[in-house]
Amino acid sequence: GARSWGVVNNGLVAPDVLKSSRALGVTRIKVDPHESDTVYSATLNGLYVTKDGGQVWNRIGDTLSPIKC
Repeated sequence: GARSWGVVNNGLVAPDVLKSSRALGVTRIKVDPHESDTVYSATLNGLYVTKDGGQVWNRIGDTLSPIKC
């Protein structure tokens, strides 16, 4: 008979994926109010943007200097 799929990792991300992920340390996410497919994500590794709803992310602002707020 048919078998059902079951969760085997309790919803956790595999350790090898965590080590290679640049998305760790997300501190803010902001959706462009005029273009819903454009999303900005501030991470501990830099600022990223997607313009296709999250399919492809690109790091931006590599030349920006840090500022104190």
